[in-house]
Amino acid sequence: FLFGCGLSTLGIRHVNRQDNLTLATINKKSVWNTVKLFFLLSFTYVMMDLFMAQFYNRCFEASPESAYRVESNIYSHDLIPNIRARAQWGFEKYKIYTNSLGFRDKHIRDLDLISNTYRIVFIGDSFAEGVGVDYADSFVGQIDDHFKQKDIEVLNAGVLSYSTCIYYSKINEFIRKGFEFDELVVFIDVPDIHADALFYDVDDQGIIIKTPVYEEYLSRHTSKNKVAASHYSITVKFIELMHEMRNVKPKSALNDTGSKWTINSKLFEAFGKKGLTKSKRHMDNLLKLLRLHGISLTIVVYPWPDQIFYRDINSIHVSFWEKWAHKNEVQFINLFPPFFKNKNEMASIKKYYYFGDVHWNKQGHSLVAKSFLDSFRYKRNQEF
Repeated sequence: FLFGCGLSTLGIRHVNRQDNLTLATINKKSVWNTVKLFFLLSFTYVMMDLFMAQFYNRCFEASPESAYRVESNIYSHDLIPNIRARAQWGFEKYKIYTNSLGFRDKHIRDLDLISNTYRIVFIGDSFAEGVGVDYADSFVGQIDDHFKQKDIEVLNAGVLSYSTCIYYSKINEFIRKGFEFDELVVFIDVPDIHADALFYDVDDQGIIIKTPVYEEYLSRHTSKNKVAASHYSITVKFIELMHEMRNVKPKSALNDTGSKWTINSKLFEAFGKKGLTKSKRHMDNLLKLLRLHGISLTIVVYPWPDQIFYRDINSIHVSFWEKWAHKNEVQFINLFPPFFKNKNEMASIKKYYYFGDVHWNKQGHSLVAKSFLDSFRYKRNQEF
């Protein structure tokens, strides 16, 4: 009996050893299969991430600014002629087309320097260029559509980061090349005074000189070693977007040094007074040039979010240019009042400007176009 029990015990131990070996083998296989599944899923995810990133880049990613912007040896910078590109401003993606003159347009087209059609040219900075919106939604595009029925050609020579000295330099260069037009409308931006005071100078030949202050500013606001991971990963794109959205606040557009000189006396003394003196000289030169060629001038002023938020409706930017226009018998259009109709400053800013940005959204451009057309009269005094 005991002998039989001993054999049974030995048999059980032998079976247990076999079971343990089997379980160990199964566990090893299970772990290995899990590892293989993990790597397979990871590889699939990485491949899908790369594929989706490339698909996004091909279909939706904005072109680099170098694809549609170019430096100018005469007037600093411009748009490349006859270009079509996808652009981005903040969170807004939009299309850019330019004509053969390098002006933003509804589509690519060739334009002659001389035309029998009555021509009105607009010039300004990023507001006139219409960053963030398609041409048709920009105020120049809407004005263009309005005058198209009157057989009047509207052209947009505006480009971001222009100021009064570049308005003069660019128009002077185009006239020198033989470009003919009947009227010029200059949208003088509040920070034009800041740029004229610190960033740009112009020599006797009308060539723009960028100051050391501008070069320093550019280096501080340009990423030289920007990580390109988002170009290859849709996940990184999403993370970057979430990070940017968290950093944008309703009041992000306020208290800008370039615009607050009309409100802050220290900023006015630091560069506002000097900037106005230089800007006036540039506009004097521009007016002299235009009258030499029989071209009519209209100037337009408009507010930034700072002017609206601080209720600066009777801004020095308005009074200074209104006085200059009256003295020189130049048509003056004040677009400050339309932005002040709403007593709630932040509500007005949210309605007409991009969230956390100083530039007009589509509603802002529509307000500008309508307000401009309500006031503008061109030199032939024809009824619209």
